[in-house]
Amino acid sequence: MNHTHDHHDHAEEGDSCCSAPKPHLSEKQAIAYLQYLTGWVILEDKGVAKLNKTYSLLNFRQGIQFLEQIELVTREFNHHPVVQLQMSSISITWHTFSAQGLTDLDFASAEACDAIFEEIK
Repeated sequence: MNHTHDHHDHAEEGDSCCSAPKPHLSEKQAIAYLQYLTGWVILEDKGVAKLNKTYSLLNFRQGIQFLEQIELVTREFNHHPVVQLQMSSISITWHTFSAQGLTDLDFASAEACDAIFEEIK
């Protein structure tokens, strides 16, 4: 899946980006993007669509290594997930706060997470 986007067009809660928010994807568009990802699901939280995946870990250290690599993506994309790290799993949730839903950047970020996890597992 090839995404083209300007990493700085998406303001996250707490980010200093001040450009106009990008509209979120329609449900149909989000479902179409979802077919290119494995194990990701679209959740709805207070009317806002979010992209979530839980990865199984060998141990807590693997989760820390994964998180360190995800942090590099967050800097590159200027986009930040909600992360829940447990002993044997890590849950990653993406959505674009300024769009109040999912954008192409969320799917590109999810795709990057999958690529990183393949490298560290």
